Amino acid sequence: MTDYLDEFEEFGAATPDATQLKSIEELVNRASKLSKAIEELEASLVVHKKELHDLTHKKIPDLMSEAGTLSFETVSGVKVQVKDVVSGSIPKSEPERTVALKWIERNGGKDIIKSQLVCDFEKGDGNLRKKNQAAELLADMGVAFEDKESVHPKTLEAFAREKLRNGEELPADLLGLYLGRMAKITKS
Repeated sequence: MTDYLDEFEEFGAATPDATQLKSIEELVNRASKLSKAIEELEASLVVHKKELHDLTHKKIPDLMSEAGTLSFETVSGVKVQVKDVVSGSIPKSEPERTVALKWIERNGGKDIIKSQLVCDFEKGDGNLRKKNQAAELLADMGVAFEDKESVHPKTLEAFAREKLRNGEELPADLLGLYLGRMAKITKS
């Protein structure tokens, strides 16, 4: 069996020549420039996404509402249609999550709440057998587990839309939802 550490030490013992050093330097400089360009593009992307969100979720819907229309086609053939939108997900922090789930349960959404058991097991046959045991036995076996309830974001959105269609009030902030209008733009 080869000792790779010895090979690495032997490999590092050689002194590169000037041509090799120049080639390495050129590649390192190119990688550095690319890294900086990517950072700049990512920062620019954040700014553009924010502006697009402002246009499609605020400015265009507001102006179209003022104009009394829900759809419009530009001279160049770009179509825009304003639609009501519900999006979001249950809050991540535990106190808010618990309150949101209780509200959903009390307001006819018990069936959309899903439970999940998350367990950590060390490798080995003994733990594999434990893993296959029923969830209620986990505590008795001394295995740490997390019992977590959640609602899939799309299910939550559908639930919220149904409540709104029925004229029911919905605590959007509590449920982690955005309720508003959005301009959907399509090119012909």
